[in-house]
Amino acid sequence: MRTVSSCFGLLLGVLLTNAAYTTEATASTAEAALTPELTPTSKRTTRVGGYLATGHGTIGITPYRAAMSWDFGPYWREQQTRKVHVFWEAAVSRWTDAEKRRSPEDNQSLTAFTTGPQLRLISHSDFYGTHPYLEAGIGFSWLSRCSIGGRRLGIHFQFEDRVGGGIFFGKDYKSELKLNIVHYSNASIHRYNSGVNMYWIGLGRWF
Repeated sequence: MRTVSSCFGLLLGVLLTNAAYTTEATASTAEAALTPELTPTSKRTTRVGGYLATGHGTIGITPYRAAMSWDFGPYWREQQTRKVHVFWEAAVSRWTDAEKRRSPEDNQSLTAFTTGPQLRLISHSDFYGTHPYLEAGIGFSWLSRCSIGGRRLGIHFQFEDRVGGGIFFGKDYKSELKLNIVHYSNASIHRYNSGVNMYWIGLGRWF
C-alpha cells in the first residue's frame, strides 16, 4: 500500500510539473503573439558595405562620391517581410563644375565630407532575384569651399537631405544598385544659402 501511494504521489508530481510548464509556455506564446514587433526573429548583426557613385547637379555640377555604410539590422517590423533598417554612412565627395562657364574667380570644384543616419524599408522577399528598398536620411557635411560655380553656400557646414531607393542583388544579395536625390543647404543659418540639388547613381558591395 505504501508503494502504491508513493507511485501515485510521484505521478501526481510529474503531472503538476508538466501542467505548470504547459501553462507557462502557452502564456509565453500568447504574449509573443500579442507583441510580435518586440520579439526579434534573429539576433541583429552589423554589416559593412561601400559604394561608388556619380551623377548630375545644379548648374552642371558633377559629383563623385565614395562611401562606407553600416547596416545595424532591422529595428522595426522585425517579423514582417518588409523591415525598417537603421544605417549609418560616412562619405567623401568631389564636386566639379563641369560646364565651367562662370568667371575665373568662381570656384569650380570642392570636396565634401559627410556623415549621418538613414532609415531603409527593405523587402526581404525575393522580387525577380532582388531585394528592393526605399530610403531617407539626413547627413552633416563639411565643404572645403563656401561657393561653387557662382552659387554662394554661405558657410562650410551644410545639411545633406536625401531620399532614394535601390535593389540588392547577386549571390546572397550582397551587391547593390542605388539612386539618390539630394539637397544641400545650411538651413538659412547664414544669409547666403543658395543650396545645391543633385542626384547620383551608385554601385556597391556588402560584406
